[in-house]
Amino acid sequence: MKKIIILVLTAIMLSLCLISCSGGNKEDVLEFTDSDYLSFYFPKPDEFDFLYVVYDRLQFTHRERIMLASMQGITAKDTPCIYIVMNGNYQLWLDEMVETRGIQTEAVTDLYLLLETVRESINGYILYDLTDGTSLNVATSLAGINRAILVDYTMEETVKAMGFECIMDVRGCDDQWLYDNYKDQFGYGEDKINDTIILEQRALETDERNFLLRDYAIFCNMACIYQSDSLLKDKFLNLLEEDSILIGWGNGDKVGESEMGSASARNGVMQVASDWHSNLSVLSALRPMEEIIEQQTATDPETLVTENVHYVTFIWTDGDNIQWTSGDFAVNPKYWASESRGEYSIGWGINNLLYEAAPSTLEYFYETAANNENAKDYFVVGPHFAYATQYKETLNEWTYHLDILMGKTGLKYVQINELETLERYPEAFDEYTEHENIHGLFYLEYEKYHKHGGKIIWSNDKPVVTAKYAIWDPGAMEDATLEDCLEKLNSAPVDITSEDGYTFVTVHAWSGYTMDDLCDMIDQLADHVKVVTPDEFMQQIIKNVERD
Repeated sequence: MKKIIILVLTAIMLSLCLISCSGGNKEDVLEFTDSDYLSFYFPKPDEFDFLYVVYDRLQFTHRERIMLASMQGITAKDTPCIYIVMNGNYQLWLDEMVETRGIQTEAVTDLYLLLETVRESINGYILYDLTDGTSLNVATSLAGINRAILVDYTMEETVKAMGFECIMDVRGCDDQWLYDNYKDQFGYGEDKINDTIILEQRALETDERNFLLRDYAIFCNMACIYQSDSLLKDKFLNLLEEDSILIGWGNGDKVGESEMGSASARNGVMQVASDWHSNLSVLSALRPMEEIIEQQTATDPETLVTENVHYVTFIWTDGDNIQWTSGDFAVNPKYWASESRGEYSIGWGINNLLYEAAPSTLEYFYETAANNENAKDYFVVGPHFAYATQYKETLNEWTYHLDILMGKTGLKYVQINELETLERYPEAFDEYTEHENIHGLFYLEYEKYHKHGGKIIWSNDKPVVTAKYAIWDPGAMEDATLEDCLEKLNSAPVDITSEDGYTFVTVHAWSGYTMDDLCDMIDQLADHVKVVTPDEFMQQIIKNVERD
């Protein structure tokens, strides 16, 4: 049976789990208690009640941030105790921890004083050279199994003077060197590189991402690579167990997001966009306040009112991106922080894996969702890159665990971002809809999300609804402006028994449109067009549309 990650944080198992970050089988589903926690994909550190808070408002250099992130990851192997406030959104999550979980904090401004404070958790340092663009990732890959902080050669004398010893010098080493020398060390154990989760992250000298996610990678003993356009990436992914995950992001501008997603899919690995994420070693240590995090904006089928109207639902894209939901999304007035939110019912994508990776963020969005007489915010699973045409062998295992996590998060529908699956592999939909908690699918075709024009097909008597229209950057996609969408919706037919009576509109998060823009457009809709949540939209289809 395939080995995957389950960390059961009990007093007996704690020290082993925090060092090795793997073990058990995903089929060994445990009951939720205060002391036990089920984690399929994201290994979880121990719970904590205190944090040293570092306010990084451009006061540190790239190299200092990298060392700080490595300190954060190593201490998380015992108990997370370092939190970095980069901007307003991470201040929000800190405030939430203090308010709802009673976390105590102490502000820190001196990096080396903090290093001295946590030195008992650290065995030494690994030397790298940020200017070579490769050795930082090699150092990160080996830091966890050695409990070593990351030290650029320009900082070595300062760290050495504090009494820390160099465990390894990897300057000039690259991903190929790591593979050649450590490919046999992937597996389970405190001296092994984790074979269930891997990081793809840039290691360039001037890139603002060069320190991000390294805390969690070191906590988990992850390999860290950056091989978007290389067969070497396939070799690394092939070292992982099936139904593993890749966090971070590659060079999509160079190879295309479809190829990036395909590389993961053909190796049975789920790609989780997160390369701008910070503090994951802290946020992942939090447990949900309740076993099941319920949405408060679901439509009760007993109160569902069927009307002779044209139903439309709007769903923002990119909720699969955990760096966005944990990052800028919550505080940005273009999106969740918009004063217009709550005027109309809107759908949002969100990643069900936040239940493991950052449950407090999921709880925050559910608690602050609009829920008034006229409007509700409703979440669906964000458009993950399953690419069923290539993910065939492990798709069933993924959807099995997706179903469980959807049950834990009150999610009923999944956005799927696919490559010609509707034409080439429609039986893949059954892999989703056979599960109890998956009530339907919203289908997006990669690149042109609304290629299939609102077509609805049925799988296990559950709807698979394709996007009919897209609101997108007009410079990147024709016939997808707000004006185009408004004109089409106002001329849409009224026939609740036909797929023609329903429109799913996908709203592209990165095209510059805001919640204010969307609400201004909705203000101009004709009277016969009714805007509803994705939940009511699907329930109306299930209730009224005639099957072929």
